[in-house]
Amino acid sequence: MLSVISVVRSLGVLISACPKCGSKEFRKNSRLQRRQRYLGQTCRYNFSVPKPGKATPPKMQHQALYLYLEGMRSYWVSVM
Repeated sequence: MLSVISVVRSLGVLISACPKCGSKEFRKNSRLQRRQRYLGQTCRYNFSVPKPGKATPPKMQHQALYLYLEGMRSYWVSVM
């Protein structure tokens, strides 16, 4: 039987335990907005894997907030 950890590792993301209870017993549960969800077997907690590389760098967030507070419209802040 192929374990969930090896499947997720092949996708480039590693899940080693449930984020709520820390148990290594979990299984695939469903999909939500094209993202795989997992179910912790001991605590019954549903969780999904965070997407790597989708976060905006803090320096860019700070610059966008500064431009917005200075009066630049949000459309032009998002284009930059």
